[in-house]
Amino acid sequence: MALGKQPLPRDAEPPYLDLIRDDPINFAPRYDLTRARIAYGRLGLPILMRDLEGTDTNKQHFAINSLTDLFHDTEILYNAVEQKIIERIHQLLGSSEVDVEDAALNALSIACTHYVGSNAVIISEAKSKCLEKSTPIDEVEMGKACDSDIPVLGRLASMLSSKVYLLRYKAAHVVRNISHCWDGKSFL
Repeated sequence: MALGKQPLPRDAEPPYLDLIRDDPINFAPRYDLTRARIAYGRLGLPILMRDLEGTDTNKQHFAINSLTDLFHDTEILYNAVEQKIIERIHQLLGSSEVDVEDAALNALSIACTHYVGSNAVIISEAKSKCLEKSTPIDEVEMGKACDSDIPVLGRLASMLSSKVYLLRYKAAHVVRNISHCWDGKSFL
């Protein structure tokens, strides 16, 4: 230190303090706050369903992305079907936000790789088609409630004719995954 200069308080601190972040808002580079609810696993499904039922499109988008990661586990997919989460995601295909529709198609394509998920999407497609016709809905006799000669595709068909190319591509991917299911061939 030079003569006649006042020492700064920073000069007395150890040099390792410069390595500690002072800004608590910046997290680690791979820490994503939008997917923090994945840590709850199947116990977080009711919280994610509440986010899906809300009106905030950002929360819906984050919830769908979290569910997309969770649907790789078949037990969580079973629980999601029981809690009608697949039906809610299917309803979000009619959203005004393209990002929400894109995320919903991603989630449905992963859910349709499993038999239970594809059946849930088929049932929700048939329900949406029957609601347009105002016919009674019975899950056991879904094929009899809707005309069997008319394909059941409702919202997915509208996504197949979307103006956005990426949505058309992902909707075709969902339909392809449904067609691999045993019941899918009779409904398409």
